[in-house]
Order: sequence, then C-alpha cells, then structure tokens
Amino acid sequence: MKTERVVVYRRLNISGVLAAFTLGFGAFPVFAEILDTRLVIGEGWAVVREVRRVPLRVGEQDLYFDHIPEEADLSSLVIRTRRGVIELREWARVGAWDSEGPVGEPDWLERVDEDGVTWRPPGRAVREETFPRDDRAGMVWCRVHTLLLGMRSVELIYRIEGVSWEPEYQVLIRGDPEGADETVAVDVFGTIRIRNTTSRSYDSALIRLVGAERSEADERSYRGFLMLEDGPLAALWEPPEPEARPEFVYQLPRRVTVEARAETEIHFITASRIPARRRYVLDADETPLTLRGTMNPLRKLLVFRNVSEQGLGVSMPPGVVTVYHGGRRRHMLQEARLPHTPVDGDIRIDFGLEEDVLGRRRTVERTEPMDGYYEEVFEIQLRNNRPGEIAVEIRERPHLSLAWDVVRAPVHEREPNRLLFSLTVPPESGHRLSYRLRFHQPAL
Repeated sequence: MKTERVVVYRRLNISGVLAAFTLGFGAFPVFAEILDTRLVIGEGWAVVREVRRVPLRVGEQDLYFDHIPEEADLSSLVIRTRRGVIELREWARVGAWDSEGPVGEPDWLERVDEDGVTWRPPGRAVREETFPRDDRAGMVWCRVHTLLLGMRSVELIYRIEGVSWEPEYQVLIRGDPEGADETVAVDVFGTIRIRNTTSRSYDSALIRLVGAERSEADERSYRGFLMLEDGPLAALWEPPEPEARPEFVYQLPRRVTVEARAETEIHFITASRIPARRRYVLDADETPLTLRGTMNPLRKLLVFRNVSEQGLGVSMPPGVVTVYHGGRRRHMLQEARLPHTPVDGDIRIDFGLEEDVLGRRRTVERTEPMDGYYEEVFEIQLRNNRPGEIAVEIRERPHLSLAWDVVRAPVHEREPNRLLFSLTVPPESGHRLSYRLRFHQPAL
C-alpha cells in the first residue's frame, strides 16, 4: 500500500505551496493554520484541543504536526474529526528529545535513536525506515488510516504537564470594618493567574478551569510528635485520606493568550460599592457538644449576592481574599477565604473567628429508649459582646448517624442531615435556642 506523507505547519506560505507541486508523489509540505485552540486547565495539567486543516487520502498516510511541546504526553494523543474516523496507528517525536528519555517510560515505547521516540501497538511489525528530521519546534510524525478524502478540519487533542491556575481576590471595605453598623459597602476585584511552565505558547485560546473546593483542613499538616518515620506502626499515625470533593468548571469570559514559561493574569471581576452584611456562624462541625465549659468564638463572614445587577454574576472559584480598609488599598486588614460561589448565590468571605461573638451547644435531656426510638433535647447558647445587633446563622448536625425526625424546633430550614437556624441577637446580650429530635434505633 502506498503511503503519502503530509507535513502540517501553522502558517500559510505561497512559496511553500508552490514547492508542494514540485515534489511529486514524495513527502510534500502542506501549510495550515491552527483554526481554533481550547484549553482545559487543572492543578498542574492541561488538555489541549486544536483544530487544524489537513488534506486526507483514503488509506494509510503520514501526517506531520509542528509545535507539539516537549511536555506533551503523546500517549494521550488523539486525532479525530466530526464526520468520519481517523485511526492513529503510530506516532513518533522527530524533534529534539532528551537522550535519557521520559522517566518511567512504558513498555510500548521503542527508541528510534537519540533524537526521537516512537510508539507502535503491541504486535505490530517494526518498519525499517528512517523518519525525516526537522528543525521546526515540536515536530510529531503520525501514521493514520482513514476512509476520508479531501481537506478536513481535524481535532488534535493531547495532555500536557506544567500548567496550573490560581484565583486571587481583593475586597475593599468602605466605612468602619469593626464598627457597630453590621452593613458595609465593598469593592471586589478578581484575577485568575495562569502559570505555564511549558515551552509552548497558546494564542487566543478559549479556556475552562477545573478545580475542587479546598478547606483549611486540607492544607494543615497532621504530623504530630508520635508520627514515626519508619517501622510497622508508622501507618497508624498517617493522616486520613481526604474525602472526595466535587470539582467545578469555570469558563473564562473571553479568549486569552497563554505565553510560554510565564504567568498570565486575567481580570474577570470588577465591582464597586456593593452592599454587604456581616454574619456570624455557629457550625456543629466546629463546635462539639459539651455539658459545661467555656463558650467558643463564632466564625465571622461577610455576605453579599453574586448577581449581575451589582457588577458580578459570574461563577467564582474558591481562593484567598486580601481585605483592605478604604478605597486606596492603604491599610490591609487581613486575608480571608472565599468558597466556590455559583451565579445568583451568596458570596461568603470567611474572616476567621470573632472573639466578641460566642456560642456553645449542649444536650439538656435524653429519654429512655422505647418502641425503637428515644428523644434528645439540645440547647444552643449565644453571647453577643458587640455594640450592635448581629445576624447569626446556626448550622446544626445531629451527632449520631441514626435516622431522626424533628419533634419540636423554632423556624428553620432543612439540608441533608442538617438544620439551619437564622436569628438576630441584640447588642451586649445573650440568646438561647432549643430543639427536640427523635432518633430511631435500628431493628436487631
């Protein structure tokens, strides 16, 4: 079977096109632009999708693609088109290559020489031939088979390592951040930083960002003084595996050029004079049940709506927030955290614990088991030492994994395995809230 070779370059060049006709039936270059570039960027990796225009012939043929970076994982390479099938049978990197090869190379990787590597499916015969070398950056040779004929737009998809992203936020508080007035105005600025450590730039790319919610517990070290370096008991002190967290996808609003070996900043939020309100949260996950003892500080949040009417209305990834007092960023107050916030949701900036607002949870009554259930009464005590009235959010979670029902409780909302209470506490005063639950014991 006759094999045609096609060299796919990025740019249109008239002299190159004329040269193609002079080469006859041998390997001939066909110059083509990258029509579209899209990136999906995660934590330390990216998936690249490029649309290129190539001529195809029925049967087996060779394609050469340039500007595939050295950091690309060619085992992930896919060539496809919407109307028809393109079978990728072999590939080889024919540009410069480290003579040591990739670390931990798989069994199907066969070295051609010190300049390149090639892949063939297991059991496929090795062809005795040499691959033309080219000085053009990132040249990759592909042998494909297809039943398609003519000029086609194909998608070239591969994964690369060394690309990451991180959001940064700045919040400027207007007015007294510690005053008695619990309502303030804020300015919000959001930036995405994309760090590309690879050798390839991507021009005018549509970008989606993928990331999971991270908590402070994920970033803390669990090593204690009993942590053993080696030995059979070392596994007993290993930190627990973090629970799987849902990943979110964020679409950048416009095309971006990602430069090679550089950081790219994209400003995606600019909003001013947004009304915001402080909210203090007592979370059952942070405040255990006690019989007696001191009260614990509540967590202080600054809450405002993520709506387009206020200059926002975009999905906001979790990240660090630098908080300033005043409109000129002269006085930095502190750093806070912003969780994932969907459009039309509440933006909840976490300012840490507030020593002037305290609370505790305790069990005040428990009945004897009867007919497969028993009941407990819980009480929440709050103390507001601030000079103004405050809004408090209580996020209760039953301490047992049994099925339960609410017997008696103030007005509340339900979430999976949670009760949510919202209330206000006058200045320099306390408040008590109680509710009763029925726990159903499993049948033996």
